[in-house]
Amino acid sequence: MKGLAAALVGCVLVAAAVLAARWRSEADEFDRATARTFSQEALEDAGLEAVEVAGRVEATRYRPRTFAPDDPPLPVFRTTARVGRGTVELLVHPGSGRAVYLKDVATDGGPLLDDAQYRRLRDFAWTDQADVAARRRSFGAVAVAALVLAAGGTFVAARRERMEP
Repeated sequence: MKGLAAALVGCVLVAAAVLAARWRSEADEFDRATARTFSQEALEDAGLEAVEVAGRVEATRYRPRTFAPDDPPLPVFRTTARVGRGTVELLVHPGSGRAVYLKDVATDGGPLLDDAQYRRLRDFAWTDQADVAARRRSFGAVAVAALVLAAGGTFVAARRERMEP
């Protein structure tokens, strides 16, 4: 019985490792190129015109004012966009697929976005539906394969244990 328990624990650990690796790789899919596309689409959705996400997309960290001093900062991508009447800097959090910081400056020095545009930008979330559906199917297939692997390993271990004198 000890061998069966050890085999079961081993198979469950292997299945968990496979699922964790797959889960982590999905989180990594939100990269610099995705942050650039997110910024372009979010600003256009907010109603800004002539949007051009320019320059380098920088991976950095950001600590919102609402965080406690000992809370770790969020990993974010910093993008800068030129728009018709000024520039917009966004910090995009890849884990949530949302902009967590906005700095807008009109060419005359004042704010660029009005309240409605700001709300639309605040509420914009990265939801490429085809991509989300494909990731869910992919993760489900990996989960099923990991569970089959765990069950198969347990079955083999149980048969071996019964065959031993």
